[in-house]
Amino acid sequence: MKRRLCFVILTFLILICGITQPVNAADNTKENEILFFVENHANTAEATCVTFGKYCLLGIRTKGIILKSDNDKYIAEIEEGVKQIAPEIDRVYITTNLQETLILKDARKRLDEGDSLIDVYRYLQKKYPNQLDKIISKYL
Repeated sequence: MKRRLCFVILTFLILICGITQPVNAADNTKENEILFFVENHANTAEATCVTFGKYCLLGIRTKGIILKSDNDKYIAEIEEGVKQIAPEIDRVYITTNLQETLILKDARKRLDEGDSLIDVYRYLQKKYPNQLDKIISKYL
């Protein structure tokens, strides 16, 4: 039951956000500016960004961060910087979890290939069923 509810809510969000602003890597300059900012931070090893509507998803592999307090400070700096670059973004979801970052990187690749948000969600649901449910439930 909870799984279906998460699916329905996520699908609804994707549809609404997809209608207001389609995900398109070719003309998304804000996304490129966000990536430039994040990747130029001293503690960033690699970053993946997906924006849609008023949402920004960032999967980040960090370097040189050992303490949780340093990680929290880093995330706060990144979130503040993203909101300065793109004030129209209301929510910034940042993960430094390697598995979640790899899933987001896989989603970004599919979007760059021209897949719709719904197609990407179905692909991820099939490839990462348990992990995707865990990630969705964390943010809902």
